[in-house]
Amino acid sequence: EKVMTTSGSSTVKSDEILWDISTAESFENTVSGILTTAGYMLIPANSLLDSSGGLINMDAVSADYSSGNDLSPTTRSDLIKGCSNLKLTYLSTGTLTVQAPERHSVSGETKITVSINIQVSELKQLPFGVVPVVVASIPSQQFSALGSNQTIATGSAINLAAQKAGQLIVAGLQKSNAK
Repeated sequence: EKVMTTSGSSTVKSDEILWDISTAESFENTVSGILTTAGYMLIPANSLLDSSGGLINMDAVSADYSSGNDLSPTTRSDLIKGCSNLKLTYLSTGTLTVQAPERHSVSGETKITVSINIQVSELKQLPFGVVPVVVASIPSQQFSALGSNQTIATGSAINLAAQKAGQLIVAGLQKSNAK
């Protein structure tokens, strides 16, 4: 952690991280394990680019999420068409944001807060086309964890968020009688 003081104000910078080890993959693996245990199957979107004819394009999703928490109408439409063409029943979208580290005031450990925002939709075939119907939703929720350094705190916060997300998604799917 680096602290710079100028004219009475302080700026705290995060640890310099030179690489990121599959943060999204760690989240996805934890959620997938919970869904699998409950009898559901999670197919990673990045494995569907070719089979969807390019409609399920994670580069487009990443570009949209890089400027906010929403997908553009075009990207959302392409995802729905791609899933429909592949006869997939559900589409899950969302964001995971890792906030800047803080120092815990009592323990002095690094505190990381992770924010998630997830929506699972069932793709229903209607006479005029396929429409997404929300069956599980996790509106912006935050989860925090402490660690001896930024990497450990981040991993713990992401794991905590993934466990809770998996539980909430399964509860939403079961409540809507999703199969």
